[in-house]
Parts: sequence; C-alpha cells; structure tokens
Amino acid sequence: MQTLQLNEDQLVGSWKQIDGKVVADETCQRIQRLVSQVFEKIGADSTGWKRLDCDSRNRNLWRLTYPHRWGSDRPANHSQSRAGHWL
Repeated sequence: MQTLQLNEDQLVGSWKQIDGKVVADETCQRIQRLVSQVFEKIGADSTGWKRLDCDSRNRNLWRLTYPHRWGSDRPANHSQSRAGHWL
C-alpha cells in the first residue's frame, strides 16, 4: 500500500459508472485501504457522511467527508486544535 507522504494533506477519490457498475478509482481504493488498515476512527457526525480519523503511525488527524454523498471520498489532514469543530 502506498503510504501517505508528509506533503499530502488531502486526497480526493471518485466513483465512476463503467459498464453499469459503480467502480472506485485508484485514489478512492487507496483511501479505503487507509481507512481500514491505518486510520483509527475517532468519531462521526449523526449522518455518517463525516468522520474524524487519526493516522495510527504519526497521530495526524484526518477528516473524511463525502461532499456529494455519492461520487467521491475526500479525507483531509487537519491540526488537532480544529478537531472539535468537525463532528
């Protein structure tokens, strides 16, 4: 798995319809691996469309959102001082 680089502060994946099937692009697949293997869930909002995760390797906080509900995953790295405003 490609690990996060120090200069990465946002990943934007997308879902596309190909031959009648919804398929995650390479970035979205990477995000899914990070969420399942590296990130630790801290919390989520009541809708489930926003969640806060912590990178288990360096303790950086990542906010995972689905801005269009369907179409893209979008984690963004943020400072701990803003964490309380996310959920």
